Amino acid sequence: MSRVGITKEEVRQAIAQLRNQGSPVTVRSIQAITGGSYSTVQRFWKDLRDEEIEMLGDGGRIQTELQALVHALHDKMKENSERIVREGEQRCEAQIKEMEEVLDGERVVHQATVDQLAKTEGTLADRERLLGELTERLNSANIELGRLAQELTDTQRNLEVEKRSTSKLTHDLQAERDAHEHYLAALNEQRRQEQATFDNALTSLREDNRTLSADNIQLRGEILSLNKQLSGMTSQLTDLQAQNRKLALEADSAKDKLQVAEQSLMNLRIELATVKTQHSEAERQLESAVKERRETEEKLVEAKASARTQNSEVRRLSAQLEGMKAELSSRVQSAEERGAEGNT
Repeated sequence: MSRVGITKEEVRQAIAQLRNQGSPVTVRSIQAITGGSYSTVQRFWKDLRDEEIEMLGDGGRIQTELQALVHALHDKMKENSERIVREGEQRCEAQIKEMEEVLDGERVVHQATVDQLAKTEGTLADRERLLGELTERLNSANIELGRLAQELTDTQRNLEVEKRSTSKLTHDLQAERDAHEHYLAALNEQRRQEQATFDNALTSLREDNRTLSADNIQLRGEILSLNKQLSGMTSQLTDLQAQNRKLALEADSAKDKLQVAEQSLMNLRIELATVKTQHSEAERQLESAVKERRETEEKLVEAKASARTQNSEVRRLSAQLEGMKAELSSRVQSAEERGAEGNT
């Protein structure tokens, strides 16, 4: 005997149980589960079908809300994607602008470095040319100093020769004096021995004495002349020694200038090495900036690809919702057909 007093919720649960079991939903099968009367089950089932049609059918509240939710979700995801893309593009543009400014600055620094390098190379060439000129002047001074030293040696040699000649003349003069004294002694002896020939011998002696006096005067003149020549050579020797000292001072000054020029050349070479190092560092920073710009462009491409992926996901979700909608419609149609069968 069928029991009475079943509720619509029990009928709803029975329908859900039959659908889960894959069994056909009919008034008899629902009645078998709930135990209600045929008319009560049929009335509740019709009410439930009407509610499902109202909720899930075309123009139903669930479908309308679901479509609105899908459209809102699509708009929201589209808005988020567009916002993410805009923000990514703005960040990329800002980074690109910043990198371009840094790149422009690096180009200016690079150009200044190239100009400084050219200027330094010009200065180095001038210093090397000046060093060559100083080296040539030093070599010329050394050659002149050698020539003066050779002239000084020759002058000293000539002076030694003149000294030897003067000494020889003095010796000869002394010999003449000794001979003259010996002659006078011999003459006195002869005068004592031969009084008769004294006058003639005295006359001859006076003539010889005059001749010897003349020779003596001539020898004295030659000695004075040699002394004058010796004084002149001594003065020349003093001048040569002064010139030699002056050339030595100029050589020392040239050596000092050469050392200063070599030190300046070394400093310029060190500065050139430093400039080359800075130039290499600027090129490395430039390459790093280019690399960062490429990475930023790649990130921008990835962001756009991600946005396209999100759009594809939205389209996929829309397709799934359309499939769910079609499945719900199919289930509603199936429920209507089964209700029609049950009524039949």
